[in-house]
Amino acid sequence: MNDKTGRLMKKKEGNSGYRPFVPAVEQASRVLICLGRSPKFKMTLTEICNQVGIHKSKGYSILNTLKQFGLVEKDPQTKTYSLGVGLVFLARNVLDNLDLRDIVEPYLESLANETFSTALFGLISAEQVFIIAKHEVDHNVGVTIRLGHRFHITSGAHGKAIVAFMPDEKREKILKRDKLYFYGDASAMDTKRLRKELLECRRSGFAQDKGGLQPGINAVSAPVLAFMPEFAYSNVTREMETYGYDSVVKSHCRMCHGGCGVLVYVKGGKVTKITGDPDCPINHGTLCSKGIASHQLAYHPDRL
Repeated sequence: MNDKTGRLMKKKEGNSGYRPFVPAVEQASRVLICLGRSPKFKMTLTEICNQVGIHKSKGYSILNTLKQFGLVEKDPQTKTYSLGVGLVFLARNVLDNLDLRDIVEPYLESLANETFSTALFGLISAEQVFIIAKHEVDHNVGVTIRLGHRFHITSGAHGKAIVAFMPDEKREKILKRDKLYFYGDASAMDTKRLRKELLECRRSGFAQDKGGLQPGINAVSAPVLAFMPEFAYSNVTREMETYGYDSVVKSHCRMCHGGCGVLVYVKGGKVTKITGDPDCPINHGTLCSKGIASHQLAYHPDRL
Protein backbone atom coordinates (compact mmCIF):
# COMPACT_ATOMS: atom_id res chain seq x y z
CA MET A 1 0.00 0.00 0.00
CA ASN A 2 1.48 3.36 -1.04
CA ASP A 3 1.23 6.63 0.93
CA LYS A 4 -1.60 7.94 -1.24
CA THR A 5 -3.73 4.84 -0.68
CA GLY A 6 -3.05 5.00 3.06
CA ARG A 7 -4.17 8.63 3.23
CA LEU A 8 -7.36 7.83 1.32
CA MET A 9 -8.18 4.95 3.70
CA LYS A 10 -7.63 7.12 6.77
CA LYS A 11 -9.82 9.84 5.27
CA LYS A 12 -12.56 7.32 4.53
CA GLU A 13 -12.41 5.93 8.07
CA GLY A 14 -12.61 9.41 9.51
CA ASN A 15 -15.68 10.29 7.44
CA SER A 16 -17.50 7.05 8.26
CA GLY A 17 -17.10 7.44 12.03
CA TYR A 18 -15.05 4.25 12.24
CA ARG A 19 -14.53 2.86 15.74
CA PRO A 20 -12.01 0.09 16.48
CA PHE A 21 -14.61 -2.00 18.35
CA VAL A 22 -16.36 -5.30 17.63
CA PRO A 23 -20.09 -4.78 18.33
CA ALA A 24 -20.72 -8.41 19.31
CA VAL A 25 -17.84 -8.38 21.81
CA GLU A 26 -19.04 -5.06 23.21
CA GLN A 27 -22.56 -6.44 23.67
CA ALA A 28 -21.24 -9.61 25.31
CA SER A 29 -19.19 -7.49 27.71
CA ARG A 30 -22.26 -5.44 28.58
CA VAL A 31 -24.19 -8.64 29.28
CA LEU A 32 -21.51 -9.80 31.73
CA ILE A 33 -21.42 -6.39 33.42
CA CYS A 34 -25.22 -6.42 33.67
CA LEU A 35 -25.15 -9.79 35.45
CA GLY A 36 -22.37 -8.61 37.72
CA ARG A 37 -24.13 -5.40 38.75
CA SER A 38 -27.55 -6.94 39.29
CA PRO A 39 -28.66 -7.18 42.95
CA LYS A 40 -30.19 -10.54 41.98
CA PHE A 41 -27.79 -13.42 41.41
CA LYS A 42 -29.94 -14.80 38.58
CA MET A 43 -31.68 -12.86 35.80
CA THR A 44 -34.11 -13.82 33.05
CA LEU A 45 -33.35 -13.33 29.37
CA THR A 46 -35.92 -10.53 29.17
CA GLU A 47 -34.41 -8.68 32.15
CA ILE A 48 -30.92 -8.89 30.69
CA CYS A 49 -31.94 -7.74 27.22
CA ASN A 50 -34.01 -4.85 28.57
CA GLN A 51 -31.12 -3.56 30.66
CA VAL A 52 -28.48 -4.04 27.98
CA GLY A 53 -30.76 -2.75 25.21
CA ILE A 54 -30.53 -5.62 22.73
CA HIS A 55 -33.06 -7.88 21.04
CA LYS A 56 -33.88 -11.15 22.79
CA SER A 57 -32.62 -13.26 19.88
CA LYS A 58 -29.25 -11.46 20.04
CA GLY A 59 -29.13 -11.81 23.83
CA TYR A 60 -29.96 -15.51 23.62
CA SER A 61 -27.09 -16.10 21.17
CA ILE A 62 -24.62 -14.14 23.29
CA LEU A 63 -25.59 -15.96 26.50
CA ASN A 64 -25.31 -19.36 24.83
CA THR A 65 -21.84 -18.48 23.52
CA LEU A 66 -20.69 -17.27 26.94
CA LYS A 67 -22.14 -20.43 28.49
CA GLN A 68 -19.92 -22.61 26.26
CA PHE A 69 -16.84 -21.01 27.85
CA GLY A 70 -18.14 -21.21 31.41
CA LEU A 71 -18.53 -17.44 31.70
CA VAL A 72 -22.31 -17.74 32.17
CA GLU A 73 -24.45 -20.47 33.70
CA LYS A 74 -28.10 -21.24 32.97
CA ASP A 75 -30.59 -22.76 35.38
CA PRO A 76 -32.63 -25.20 33.22
CA GLN A 77 -35.58 -25.16 35.62
CA THR A 78 -36.05 -21.41 36.08
CA LYS A 79 -34.44 -20.51 32.73
CA THR A 80 -32.42 -17.80 34.43
CA TYR A 81 -28.80 -16.83 33.89
CA SER A 82 -25.95 -16.04 36.27
CA LEU A 83 -22.20 -15.45 36.07
CA GLY A 84 -20.23 -18.66 35.57
CA VAL A 85 -17.35 -20.18 37.49
CA GLY A 86 -15.12 -19.65 34.47
CA LEU A 87 -14.82 -16.02 35.57
CA VAL A 88 -13.22 -17.18 38.83
CA PHE A 89 -10.29 -18.58 36.85
CA LEU A 90 -9.85 -15.31 34.95
CA ALA A 91 -10.22 -13.16 38.06
CA ARG A 92 -7.84 -15.38 40.04
CA ASN A 93 -5.18 -14.99 37.38
CA VAL A 94 -5.47 -11.20 37.63
CA LEU A 95 -5.47 -11.14 41.43
CA ASP A 96 -2.60 -13.61 41.70
CA ASN A 97 -0.42 -11.39 39.55
CA LEU A 98 -1.50 -8.06 40.98
CA ASP A 99 1.57 -6.98 42.92
CA LEU A 100 -0.36 -4.16 44.61
CA ARG A 101 -1.82 -6.67 47.04
CA ASP A 102 1.62 -7.58 48.34
CA ILE A 103 2.58 -3.91 48.55
CA VAL A 104 -0.45 -2.75 50.53
CA GLU A 105 -0.88 -5.78 52.81
CA PRO A 106 1.55 -4.57 55.54
CA TYR A 107 -0.16 -1.18 55.61
CA LEU A 108 -3.62 -2.72 55.77
CA GLU A 109 -2.55 -5.01 58.60
CA SER A 110 -1.09 -2.08 60.53
CA LEU A 111 -4.20 0.04 60.01
CA ALA A 112 -6.52 -2.79 61.01
CA ASN A 113 -4.58 -3.57 64.18
CA GLU A 114 -4.27 0.07 65.22
CA THR A 115 -7.92 0.91 64.64
CA PHE A 116 -9.43 -2.50 65.52
CA SER A 117 -11.36 -2.25 62.25
CA THR A 118 -11.41 -3.71 58.77
CA ALA A 119 -8.93 -2.06 56.38
CA LEU A 120 -9.60 -2.09 52.63
CA PHE A 121 -7.73 -1.12 49.48
CA GLY A 122 -9.52 -0.46 46.21
CA LEU A 123 -8.70 0.38 42.62
CA ILE A 124 -10.69 2.71 40.36
CA SER A 125 -11.99 1.26 37.12
CA ALA A 126 -14.35 3.39 35.03
CA GLU A 127 -16.78 4.69 37.67
CA GLN A 128 -16.38 1.85 40.14
CA VAL A 129 -14.00 1.22 43.02
CA PHE A 130 -13.06 -2.47 43.24
CA ILE A 131 -11.79 -3.92 46.53
CA ILE A 132 -8.62 -5.90 45.72
CA ALA A 133 -7.10 -6.29 49.20
CA LYS A 134 -8.29 -6.26 52.79
CA HIS A 135 -7.26 -7.09 56.35
CA GLU A 136 -9.78 -7.96 59.03
CA VAL A 137 -9.08 -8.03 62.76
CA ASP A 138 -10.13 -10.97 64.92
CA HIS A 139 -13.21 -9.66 66.71
CA ASN A 140 -16.54 -11.15 67.61
CA VAL A 141 -18.30 -8.40 65.68
CA GLY A 142 -16.87 -6.74 62.58
CA VAL A 143 -17.44 -5.61 59.01
CA THR A 144 -16.71 -8.04 56.19
CA ILE A 145 -16.50 -7.02 52.54
CA ARG A 146 -15.53 -9.61 49.97
CA LEU A 147 -12.66 -9.15 47.54
CA GLY A 148 -13.93 -7.94 44.20
CA HIS A 149 -16.81 -6.00 45.76
CA ARG A 150 -17.38 -2.71 43.99
CA PHE A 151 -18.68 0.67 45.07
CA HIS A 152 -19.78 3.56 42.92
CA ILE A 153 -17.08 6.19 42.62
CA THR A 154 -19.26 8.71 44.51
CA SER A 155 -20.26 6.39 47.37
CA GLY A 156 -19.50 7.30 50.98
CA ALA A 157 -16.10 8.21 52.38
CA HIS A 158 -14.07 6.79 49.51
CA GLY A 159 -16.17 8.78 47.05
CA LYS A 160 -15.42 12.00 48.91
CA ALA A 161 -11.70 11.16 49.07
CA ILE A 162 -11.56 10.50 45.33
CA VAL A 163 -13.63 13.46 44.14
CA ALA A 164 -11.94 15.89 46.55
CA PHE A 165 -8.58 15.46 44.82
CA MET A 166 -9.86 15.56 41.25
CA PRO A 167 -9.00 18.54 39.04
CA ASP A 168 -11.58 21.30 39.48
CA GLU A 169 -13.17 20.81 36.06
CA LYS A 170 -13.60 17.07 36.47
CA ARG A 171 -14.93 17.45 40.02
CA GLU A 172 -17.51 20.05 39.01
CA LYS A 173 -18.68 17.87 36.13
CA ILE A 174 -19.40 15.03 38.56
CA LEU A 175 -21.12 17.29 41.11
CA LYS A 176 -23.58 18.47 38.45
CA ARG A 177 -25.00 14.98 38.03
CA ASP A 178 -28.57 14.22 39.05
CA LYS A 179 -27.68 11.15 41.10
CA LEU A 180 -24.80 11.12 43.58
CA TYR A 181 -24.31 8.61 46.38
CA PHE A 182 -21.97 10.34 48.85
CA TYR A 183 -24.59 9.94 51.60
CA GLY A 184 -26.05 6.64 50.51
CA ASP A 185 -29.34 7.16 48.71
CA ALA A 186 -29.26 9.86 46.04
CA SER A 187 -32.20 11.62 47.71
CA ALA A 188 -30.02 12.36 50.75
CA MET A 189 -27.57 14.46 48.71
CA ASP A 190 -26.62 17.77 50.37
CA THR A 191 -24.40 19.79 47.99
CA LYS A 192 -23.51 22.53 50.48
CA ARG A 193 -22.48 20.01 53.13
CA LEU A 194 -20.55 17.96 50.58
CA ARG A 195 -18.52 20.92 49.30
CA LYS A 196 -17.51 21.75 52.86
CA GLU A 197 -16.44 18.14 53.44
CA LEU A 198 -14.45 18.06 50.19
CA LEU A 199 -12.54 21.18 51.23
CA GLU A 200 -11.80 19.61 54.60
CA CYS A 201 -10.69 16.40 52.88
CA ARG A 202 -8.18 18.32 50.74
CA ARG A 203 -6.88 19.98 53.89
CA SER A 204 -6.59 16.86 56.06
CA GLY A 205 -5.95 14.23 53.37
CA PHE A 206 -8.85 11.96 54.34
CA ALA A 207 -12.66 11.80 54.26
CA GLN A 208 -15.22 10.40 56.67
CA ASP A 209 -18.60 8.77 56.51
CA LYS A 210 -20.53 8.50 59.78
CA GLY A 211 -23.34 6.12 59.06
CA GLY A 212 -24.41 7.87 55.86
CA LEU A 213 -23.75 5.01 53.48
CA GLN A 214 -24.79 2.30 55.95
CA PRO A 215 -26.41 3.16 59.33
CA GLY A 216 -24.16 2.11 62.20
CA ILE A 217 -21.05 1.80 60.02
CA ASN A 218 -18.40 4.53 60.16
CA ALA A 219 -15.61 4.76 57.59
CA VAL A 220 -12.47 6.78 56.95
CA SER A 221 -10.91 6.87 53.46
CA ALA A 222 -7.80 8.41 51.96
CA PRO A 223 -6.62 8.45 48.33
CA VAL A 224 -3.29 6.90 47.37
CA LEU A 225 -2.20 9.77 45.18
CA ALA A 226 0.73 7.90 43.65
CA PHE A 227 -1.85 5.91 41.67
CA MET A 228 -3.87 9.00 40.72
CA PRO A 229 -1.40 11.05 38.66
CA GLU A 230 -4.11 13.06 36.90
CA PHE A 231 -5.50 14.40 40.17
CA ALA A 232 -4.58 17.81 41.55
CA TYR A 233 -2.78 17.53 44.87
CA SER A 234 -3.01 21.05 46.23
CA ASN A 235 -4.43 24.39 45.19
CA VAL A 236 -2.41 26.74 47.34
CA THR A 237 -4.23 29.98 46.51
CA ARG A 238 -7.68 28.51 47.07
CA GLU A 239 -6.73 26.88 50.36
CA MET A 240 -5.05 30.02 51.71
CA GLU A 241 -8.23 31.98 50.97
CA THR A 242 -10.52 29.31 52.41
CA TYR A 243 -8.66 28.52 55.62
CA GLY A 244 -6.77 31.76 56.21
CA TYR A 245 -3.22 30.40 56.13
CA ASP A 246 -0.58 33.08 56.62
CA SER A 247 1.99 31.51 54.32
CA VAL A 248 3.04 28.36 52.48
CA VAL A 249 6.71 27.37 52.63
CA LYS A 250 8.42 24.91 50.29
CA SER A 251 10.55 22.35 52.10
CA HIS A 252 11.54 18.66 52.14
CA CYS A 253 10.24 15.78 54.25
CA ARG A 254 12.76 13.89 56.41
CA MET A 255 10.53 11.15 57.75
CA CYS A 256 12.53 8.71 55.59
CA HIS A 257 15.48 8.82 53.19
CA GLY A 258 13.32 9.88 50.23
CA GLY A 259 13.45 13.65 50.76
CA CYS A 260 10.07 14.31 49.13
CA GLY A 261 9.18 17.90 48.38
CA VAL A 262 6.49 19.36 50.65
CA LEU A 263 4.36 22.46 51.06
CA VAL A 264 4.21 23.59 54.69
CA TYR A 265 1.09 25.61 55.54
CA VAL A 266 1.60 28.08 58.40
CA LYS A 267 -1.09 29.84 60.42
CA GLY A 268 -0.56 31.87 63.56
CA GLY A 269 3.12 30.99 63.65
CA LYS A 270 2.41 27.23 63.71
CA VAL A 271 2.54 24.52 61.06
CA THR A 272 -1.06 23.39 60.52
CA LYS A 273 -0.78 21.25 57.41
CA ILE A 274 1.83 19.52 55.22
CA THR A 275 1.16 18.33 51.65
CA GLY A 276 3.23 17.08 48.75
CA ASP A 277 4.82 19.63 46.41
CA PRO A 278 3.60 19.14 42.80
CA ASP A 279 6.76 20.86 41.52
CA CYS A 280 9.13 18.39 43.18
CA PRO A 281 10.63 15.90 40.67
CA ILE A 282 10.89 13.22 43.38
CA ASN A 283 7.28 12.81 44.47
CA HIS A 284 5.34 15.04 42.02
CA GLY A 285 2.89 16.18 44.69
CA THR A 286 2.28 12.83 46.37
CA LEU A 287 3.03 12.32 50.06
CA CYS A 288 2.71 9.30 52.33
CA SER A 289 0.81 9.25 55.63
CA LYS A 290 4.04 9.70 57.62
CA GLY A 291 4.87 12.86 55.74
CA ILE A 292 1.36 14.26 56.11
CA ALA A 293 1.46 13.63 59.87
CA SER A 294 5.07 14.80 60.37
CA HIS A 295 4.05 18.09 62.00
CA GLN A 296 2.89 16.00 64.98
CA LEU A 297 6.56 15.57 65.90
CA ALA A 298 6.48 19.18 67.03
CA TYR A 299 2.93 19.61 68.30
CA HIS A 300 1.47 16.27 69.41
CA PRO A 301 0.84 16.25 73.19
CA ASP A 302 2.34 12.74 73.52
CA ARG A 303 5.55 13.48 71.59
CA LEU A 304 8.83 12.50 73.22
